[in-house]
Amino acid sequence: MRGTLSPILSHLVQTTIAAVGAKEKLNRLINKYRKMLRYVTGGMNVSEIRFGLADLLITRDDPGDWKEAKTHYDYVLEKAAYGYLRSAAMVGKAELAIRSDNKKEVDEAIEYTERAFNALVSLVGKSDFYSIKALVVGAELRLKRAAAGDEKEALKLFEKALKDEMADPYFRARAIVEKEERILYSGKFDINKEIQLCHSAIELLKERPYDYFAVKAKLLQGEFIARRMARYDKSRATGIFMGVIGTKEADADLQARARLDLAEISEPKKANILIKEVLSAKSIDSYLVEKAKRLKKELKAKK
Repeated sequence: MRGTLSPILSHLVQTTIAAVGAKEKLNRLINKYRKMLRYVTGGMNVSEIRFGLADLLITRDDPGDWKEAKTHYDYVLEKAAYGYLRSAAMVGKAELAIRSDNKKEVDEAIEYTERAFNALVSLVGKSDFYSIKALVVGAELRLKRAAAGDEKEALKLFEKALKDEMADPYFRARAIVEKEERILYSGKFDINKEIQLCHSAIELLKERPYDYFAVKAKLLQGEFIARRMARYDKSRATGIFMGVIGTKEADADLQARARLDLAEISEPKKANILIKEVLSAKSIDSYLVEKAKRLKKELKAKK
């Protein structure tokens, strides 16, 4: 699963049959919302249910869920002319563009986050769940678009979200993770400070240890530690990378990245095994494949 629910929907998931797992709770709630749509009347009622269903679908993240979620957000934006629900739906639809390769869709999504944030601030304040979500999603979309000034603006938005102590912990942590990744590759940072910030993100997400951003926070912390390489850092980083690799719920790209990180600090025999595992993996980011090939060549050249 990926994504997060609003506080109300999150509470529903947590209190819906505690004996089953989170995925099963989501499945049951999704089925419940679909049944509600058969009987509900009134445009606003339908919009609220369809919005909630879209939120649940994005969080479950099964094949086809995001495509269906779009139809529900589009319905809300068509029927709800103004107000909180419309602004929240704009943020939800904007998040869908994170997986789009269509520049026009990304541009439109960034505009949605800006409009939604301004409306939400006037309606419910800057610390509301969807206000903060608008900031973080808008920043992520700017990094994806990568036009002139986008990275600088994205970092400002992440900073605004993570400094808001009233903000939802999930989006504060998500802002930290995304910001830390940019800092890691910038080469300009206070390494001890960044390690502590990664730890802060891990703590904020401790109730959902298998979430994409929780796993990524651990991975980034390991990468900073591996760069510091003080006494015991190699064993600490190794433990973190092995933990990510061994987390079956972890995103495949994050697991592959952890294997390559571990390969870089391992002896050649083990490194070659890790690199081979990445190269034999299916459907991982092309950047990781290229990095694995490069590391393989470097190891071969050292022989």
